[in-house]
Amino acid sequence: MSAGEEVEPPPLTSQTIMTCSMECGLLSAGGNNAHFTGVNAAISISTATKRTGNRALRAYMPTSQTAIARCFSVTPNPTVIRVYLYFQTLPSADTLLVWQQGCNGGLVYRTATQTVHGGGRTTSILSSGTGIAVTTGQWYQVDLKISWVFSGTRTVDGQINGTPLTQSVNQMSGTSPALVTLGSFASVTGEWFFDDLVISNGGADYPIGAGRVIAFTPTLDGNHNITGSGQFEKTTSGIYVTNPTNDAYTYVNKVPLPTSVTSYIRGVSGSFPSDYFEVLFGIVAGFPTPLYPRSLDAWSSWGDTGGSINPRFKVDLNDNGNIGNVLNIASLVGTSLFASPTHFALPPSGGNWGISGGNGNINNLRFRHSVQTQQGTFHAGMLEIETG
Repeated sequence: MSAGEEVEPPPLTSQTIMTCSMECGLLSAGGNNAHFTGVNAAISISTATKRTGNRALRAYMPTSQTAIARCFSVTPNPTVIRVYLYFQTLPSADTLLVWQQGCNGGLVYRTATQTVHGGGRTTSILSSGTGIAVTTGQWYQVDLKISWVFSGTRTVDGQINGTPLTQSVNQMSGTSPALVTLGSFASVTGEWFFDDLVISNGGADYPIGAGRVIAFTPTLDGNHNITGSGQFEKTTSGIYVTNPTNDAYTYVNKVPLPTSVTSYIRGVSGSFPSDYFEVLFGIVAGFPTPLYPRSLDAWSSWGDTGGSINPRFKVDLNDNGNIGNVLNIASLVGTSLFASPTHFALPPSGGNWGISGGNGNINNLRFRHSVQTQQGTFHAGMLEIETG
């Protein structure tokens, strides 16, 4: 192996549950399933300080306060986490930086020694070992495994840049684990950032290890299958997507995902539920070329055209002819924009993700958009792909 050559990491298991690069740009999604929920005022998305791509999660406490960014609906046990952490200014007091709500086990910062440790909180913050020193101005790779057993041994295993931390044993509370949380458990001052997050509930995935989460957006049209007329309208132009159309992707290629209505494709009728328009994904500008993809989240942004019609429409991920469902809306009324991610630990075709060939090839992934019964609007699609 030559100097600087990247080493292929082992594939992740089918138990990964979240892959996030913050590129969606959303801290909430119309009350739907954004990656984060319960976000307080200290949390924002940064475009200035980031590790990969164009965005990172920022925790900024100019006055003493907590910082809470809870990951949506993530309650595994054991919990395996990989995230990158960057300090602009160090915390002013002892705190947890990455932890699991409920049991409060995770990564502890100690201000007296400026070190991080495996640990948790019961009635006070506890930690094990001498820890690993941290400073400002550089990214740290954080790997954690939080294991909680009722009336049994509760442990936190961790690594910083691949160097093991002392295992924390029985230093978390007796409350069962809930949502993975980034930020600061205690009220402190300071500023730090998180990027390239992956979460798994497979103990075999620990440590997830080095990697980046790459963003893909629609860059070309795929193979449309439209038999009826007037099925998919380009916004409200009166111009419709047909089989020869080659610019449908330009209406749904927004990164970050939209927070206001601009261009979209309107699914007009459900008279032909087998019809669909298809877009092909490619890498977003500013990201390195992915080499070893290991899991992904597929985002869809959608809405309603208003009025009293309940749209029923869906978005599918096409993996070399193998279909995985991303979005299947049963009913929706109103003009709000919504967005949600669907996680694919493994390709719909089975096996492992790759960058060439047929099945599992991330460079040949497509979204198929169809209307099953009634109208709705397709605003954007995006992939966030963990790659070694």
